[in-house]
Amino acid sequence: MKVLVAEDDFVSRKIMTRLLENEGYEVFSASNGEEAWNVIEREDVRLVISDWIMPELDGLALCRRLRKANLQKYVYVIIVTAKNHTEDLIKGLEAGADDFIYKPINKAELLVKLKVGRRIIELESELFEKNKELLKANELLTKMSLTDSLMDIGNRRYFHHYMEKTHASYKRHGTPYCIAMVDIDNFKSYNDTYGHNEGDSVLRLVGKAIKSTVRMDDEVFRYGGEEVVIVFSNQKLKGGLKASERVRRNIENLAIKHEGNKPFGVVTVSIGVAATGGSESKELPWEEILKEADAAVYKAKRSGKNRVCAMAPGLFEVVEKRMPL
Repeated sequence: MKVLVAEDDFVSRKIMTRLLENEGYEVFSASNGEEAWNVIEREDVRLVISDWIMPELDGLALCRRLRKANLQKYVYVIIVTAKNHTEDLIKGLEAGADDFIYKPINKAELLVKLKVGRRIIELESELFEKNKELLKANELLTKMSLTDSLMDIGNRRYFHHYMEKTHASYKRHGTPYCIAMVDIDNFKSYNDTYGHNEGDSVLRLVGKAIKSTVRMDDEVFRYGGEEVVIVFSNQKLKGGLKASERVRRNIENLAIKHEGNKPFGVVTVSIGVAATGGSESKELPWEEILKEADAAVYKAKRSGKNRVCAMAPGLFEVVEKRMPL
């Protein structure tokens, strides 16, 4: 374990350094508080033996700087002093010292205090590692609670949480967004014909295709069954329609056989798109935009499936699948 000896007296510093090296410690030394601080910043020092009175930066000022620095790992500090009044000890503890040893230093006492400090450091390190493991486990649990395990995209719970934040940002800053509702055409027929295991495989492939098509800033969620919602961030309706068409085309290009999906013969999707726009939409909840996207999906289904539609009066009311990209 690395130990720092901060002592302005050369002889005392050398005696302590030799003693600790003989005990197997890796020892660094400093003649004042500033030098000591430089060593602490540079080396992974866990134990500090510091004289109270030193030039430039004394032992208590060094303690205060250590505690304010909020280092990742705890540094145990023993202050060396001739002061033995209660008020002095209180002052030292308030500065952040962990223990004291009085001058003249008793070697056996110093070694015992270092063993105590080392035991505390080891326990703190063990606790630190367990906390890291716990944080990782909590992060994994959080991710699992917000992710659809089959399609490996956000679930409906995460969608609602995300939309609250996204719509709030739109209302505050005017950042537009589009919602695209994606529905796999004739999916019940696919399950009936090929079985639910194959149906699950299709869902995974569709989810993967959508994720690989959208931008990093866009989010994808499983809304329910064979329905997927895409939120295109910072995107107006025209951009959302073009992005949705790329999604539609890439899924069709997977060429997954689906004889019940006539006249296409492969798995396809119908997509409905709706977007924020106009000052009046800021007063509407995001659920209304979702309803428009859902209505657009039904329009796409009634218009022949395998296409992108939008529900916006006078603007791209129906967008055919051959829409230019």
